[in-house]
Amino acid sequence: MKSPVREPAHTPPQIDPGRGFEWVQDWEMSDEFETVPVVNRWKRRYRWEIGNRRWLGRKPSFFKDENVEVKNGKMLLYAKEDTAPPNYPPGYGKFSTAFVRTRKTRRYGYFEIYCHLRDSKISSAFWLTKNTPELWTEIDVFEYSTSDKINTSGRHFKTLYNMNVHVHRHPHGVKYNDPKIYDARRDLSQEPIKAGLDWREDEIVWYLDDVPVRRYKNRDFHQPLHLQLDSETFPNWFGLPETGGSNRNNLPSAFEIYYVRTWYRKPIWD
Repeated sequence: MKSPVREPAHTPPQIDPGRGFEWVQDWEMSDEFETVPVVNRWKRRYRWEIGNRRWLGRKPSFFKDENVEVKNGKMLLYAKEDTAPPNYPPGYGKFSTAFVRTRKTRRYGYFEIYCHLRDSKISSAFWLTKNTPELWTEIDVFEYSTSDKINTSGRHFKTLYNMNVHVHRHPHGVKYNDPKIYDARRDLSQEPIKAGLDWREDEIVWYLDDVPVRRYKNRDFHQPLHLQLDSETFPNWFGLPETGGSNRNNLPSAFEIYYVRTWYRKPIWD
């Protein structure tokens, strides 16, 4: 599977919308990171929220607004060795990471990013979620790390595309997660990749470089969700980078997103 070339703006997905439908781009949940000055990008009227006011980050890392930057036609989510502010609860420190999400939510559609994954134990992640008092669901398009650890099936993380679905809270008491792994058999951090999710009422399909790598019968994922991009530390899963400026920890480093594109299906006869 070769790394794809970046498709020009306004290019529809390579995924068939199905008979009787066409793709329509949702520009409130799409960004080419080229035409809007950075100073305007985070204003309330615009499409992104930076940081997470309900979650400080995954310990020992913490989200830091300054770790999000837009330049040279891409959004950069940095991870760095850092020190948490003194007012943070115990357990936060050592590493700062980054978090952004769309202000708008959407139910169903095709969600795609073209990106260069971080070469680090600290994750690069693309996911959709929303947390309300009644309902909290999550679809993980991918969580990725080039950790030198070996996973439970004896494979190297740097070739693994980790996908998941979570029902954290449900009015009927449903609660579960269903992780799946696709082995790309190549280091996914070496070249840009295209990651996509086709979320329909009856099925969810994950795509890597326009190739389907997982299918899931959709039972519980009908809640409008935010599109989110972030980086986290996973001490037990990926392990933690070394500290003290070691050449082995690949920090500071960036998860680079060249575009975010979202489409929805529209009946052709409308």
